[in-house]
Amino acid sequence: LLLKRPDFLVVNMWLLKPRVLMLIARISKTKVIYWQHGIEGYETFYTSPILLNRHIKIENALVLSKAAENSIKAIGISAKSFSKLPYQHFNKTINYSSNKRVLFYISQLIFPADSDELFSLHPTFKEGLKTMEECLREIVKFVNNNANEYELLIKKHPGDDTNFIDGFAASNIKIVDYFSWADCYMGHYSTMLIAAIENNKTLILPDRGVVDVFDFMPFVSNRAAKNIIKLHSIDEIESELLKVVKSEKNESLKHIALKELLGDKFREIGKC
Repeated sequence: LLLKRPDFLVVNMWLLKPRVLMLIARISKTKVIYWQHGIEGYETFYTSPILLNRHIKIENALVLSKAAENSIKAIGISAKSFSKLPYQHFNKTINYSSNKRVLFYISQLIFPADSDELFSLHPTFKEGLKTMEECLREIVKFVNNNANEYELLIKKHPGDDTNFIDGFAASNIKIVDYFSWADCYMGHYSTMLIAAIENNKTLILPDRGVVDVFDFMPFVSNRAAKNIIKLHSIDEIESELLKVVKSEKNESLKHIALKELLGDKFREIGKC
């Protein structure tokens, strides 16, 4: 940065190394653009030590909501301007059709090595991964036991380069890399869940400590908030999935929902 002095530096996390780079960018007169990474826990390990933050200046912060904007201000980072971030998930959308009820699981399982410092610094992180795995296994078991009525699409996390989830693939269980319309969405705290909540019934699955930390309400409309069903026990998964009602595959209504969700960004992203 000091040698090449680029015009812009784009970052998407508040971890220590990116924040050190942001400080160097300020010295080299390089403008910093922040692109929100997921639904960040701004009061967690991402933001320590806080002392650094008061010296960081951002030219523009692209965020998903007013809640994220307020969080950045709360941790002491200064941004010249804020812009609303479009939902990238609609860049690859497929209208998956089926005669069965379609369930869509949005995975946060990335399985870092046991030696990862996150596990020693934050023991609940490992417990959270264990709970996510247990939830997924419960969903897979439900779908396999009700194969005549249900299909499951599993969206892997972009950072997951393991083959763990691929092992669940079956005739009625597909591993996908796109966003699709479904009768019910399931996940823990992915940004893709925000788009899902806006469009249909969404189950927020238990994840020790995480369900209480990540509040989806500031990210969605009052209308969409009615679609959220927050589960606190793995035992609740089967009973809630049995309540899923087959929704009408009405393309015009889906496009209306997209326009409400994306606003001015709808035309930019194009047809889905």
